Amino acid sequence: MSDNRRGSGFVVSCPKCGKVHQKSITTESIIICQRCGFEFYSLLKNSVFIAFPASQIDNTQFFGQVKLLASTLDRLSPNETGADCRETRV
Repeated sequence: MSDNRRGSGFVVSCPKCGKVHQKSITTESIIICQRCGFEFYSLLKNSVFIAFPASQIDNTQFFGQVKLLASTLDRLSPNETGADCRETRV
């Protein structure tokens, strides 16, 4: 998960090589990295960013758990998640 902000949007980057693919407020998409070829699913909603290999989407139990995790994190405050919530602005 990542909270990489640039200006008013969030940066969606490849979890393998770090190449930036999108700047967005929200997204749910499958991305094929132009640099390393890694295919990944990205979910960005209400400042929660989750990325994992696109091959895992076929596992409906795993995919359901990821969606549940995202909605749970969305309801928690930064102190409850234990996350480092510093913002990186460019």
